[in-house]
Amino acid sequence: MVILALLTIVLYFLLRACPRFGDDLALFGDFGNCYNYDYEKKIRENDDDFYVEEYEVFQILN
Repeated sequence: MVILALLTIVLYFLLRACPRFGDDLALFGDFGNCYNYDYEKKIRENDDDFYVEEYEVFQILN
């Protein structure tokens, strides 16, 4: 039961608590990852995690 609760919390933060661009680009605090799933063209050339110094959110749409 504890494992299920922890998994639920982790999934919440992975899916909702970070800026995401489809399933291609996600930012988690000071790092991000980028894969090519949803967009036709790649956002980045490689799939390695990367360090984020800072970013700015202009608008959030639901």
